[in-house]
Amino acid sequence: MNKKNFGLGVFVIALGFAMFLASLGIKDFAAVGVGATFFPRLASMGFVILGALLIIQVLRKPETTGRETDSSEVADTRKKYYSIVQSIVLIVLFLTLLETLGYIICSALYIFFQILVLANEKKKRYVLYGIISVISSLTTYVLFVRVFQVMIPRGILG
Repeated sequence: MNKKNFGLGVFVIALGFAMFLASLGIKDFAAVGVGATFFPRLASMGFVILGALLIIQVLRKPETTGRETDSSEVADTRKKYYSIVQSIVLIVLFLTLLETLGYIICSALYIFFQILVLANEKKKRYVLYGIISVISSLTTYVLFVRVFQVMIPRGILG
């Protein structure tokens, strides 16, 4: 059994439950339709399902023994884990600064830095990433506020 993947599955399930519990404290102002609690609860259920699938996959797959790993595989694995840690830090920063900076600024910064974390190290196009971040942030803001009529923190712009 791959203990790392099993542990990751348990962690993802726990994170899903924590997200669901945190969503219980969200004030929902939508009278009908999709409210502010919809996406966090949907995402938390997705985390629980994906964590369970990972655990099932680990339990079904027989353990391989005697496999040697070379230094390039170890370096790739370290880069992947570092990217995961960076992504978690970005999410925590996003949630921490959301009320202060507001959704538009905070989500634009989050998207920009998340793209940097996930982008190819050799070809980083900062201007393009900035444009994508701003357009995505504004589009989702208009979608939630105008279409779904969900109140989103305006922060310093408000």
